Amino acid sequence: MMVTQMALSELLTPGRVLVDVPDCKRREVIRMLAERFADELGGEPSEYADPLLEREKLGSTAIGRGIALPHGKLATLHQPAAAVAVLKQACSFPTPDNVEVDIVIAFLSPDGPPQDLTRIADIVRELRDGKVAEAFRSAETPEQLIRVLND
Repeated sequence: MMVTQMALSELLTPGRVLVDVPDCKRREVIRMLAERFADELGGEPSEYADPLLEREKLGSTAIGRGIALPHGKLATLHQPAAAVAVLKQACSFPTPDNVEVDIVIAFLSPDGPPQDLTRIADIVRELRDGKVAEAFRSAETPEQLIRVLND
């Protein structure tokens, strides 16, 4: 099965983008994002939080440059989805570059490895573009962020 590249703009909706999030505890941010998934996609927040928190137990999902990418498999999804929290203050995730995290992107996939590994690699490549990371940090509204990602 061939996996096509998916841009972040295809995985996010304004309802799953949080800007200026005051809480910087890793578990709480993941739970907030799980609530957004549940609000838009149905089900209970714990259904979305559990695979993300399980993955986090294996090791930090921080990828550097102030970005964390908790991810997991959720068989009840029909297609991959993401939610993002841009934090007011950076928080401590164990990171490869010792830069505290201020962008948390939760990614859930219905099919798991190896398909989601390709999608995660695509997301990481997109985030390594300084303009994309800056768009997250400077967005004042979810709609503004989605608009910038679409450009």
